[in-house]
Amino acid sequence: MFDELILYFSKSLNSKALVFKYMKLVECFFWISLLVAIAGGIYTILFNKGSFLAIGIVIFIFAAYILNRKAKQIIKEKYGIVVQTKLWSADNQYHRYIQNQIENYLSDRHLDTEKKLGKLTEQLNKRAERAKPTIFFLPGFFIVLFIPVWSQFQIVLFKGISLNDAMYLLVIHFIILALLTFLLAAFKYITDDLVTLRRQSILHLIDYIEDIILNKMDEKKKDEKKEEINLRFVRRRKK
Repeated sequence: MFDELILYFSKSLNSKALVFKYMKLVECFFWISLLVAIAGGIYTILFNKGSFLAIGIVIFIFAAYILNRKAKQIIKEKYGIVVQTKLWSADNQYHRYIQNQIENYLSDRHLDTEKKLGKLTEQLNKRAERAKPTIFFLPGFFIVLFIPVWSQFQIVLFKGISLNDAMYLLVIHFIILALLTFLLAAFKYITDDLVTLRRQSILHLIDYIEDIILNKMDEKKKDEKKEEINLRFVRRRKK
């Protein structure tokens, strides 16, 4: 049951299934631009030519803009949702659509009561915990790249280079490494959704189910309040 739900969510309700499969050329251009930006950063580190990094970043930003605009267009055409946010993936109506699909799926399998939903989230949390990665990649990646830069900085201080020049080189390399790490962070964030990594999918699914539970609690409170008002009205009429 849990595996079927996770599979349904990760394969049928992820960004690739809902949006990106309708814009393969734009998606391909985006990935190529990201690779160009990363390659530009590496080339800049090796040969101290910042123009390659700048060109890569400009191409990446342009590709991200095209991707975002195309995604909004597809969401409007396919699901009748007009995205109101700057980023297509941040729109509440889009996420509400996904939540409704999950709620329908659970309702068809008679798993839509508060008690069953609570147990479901409990089991999914356990599975997400088991799938938790043991290595925090990005800070470690930045440190590994920065250590040789720091070593070179200490070396050049003893080669007759002025402190100002050495500091300039250190700051430039620090900024380049920070940008490269940021690009890899963006790459990792997007990849988590596109290839539907198991833990990321489970955590997203838990968020949606918890929202469904909260909505049911609100509806229950409204029904109880309405019933209380009706009882008061009946009592007043009897008087």
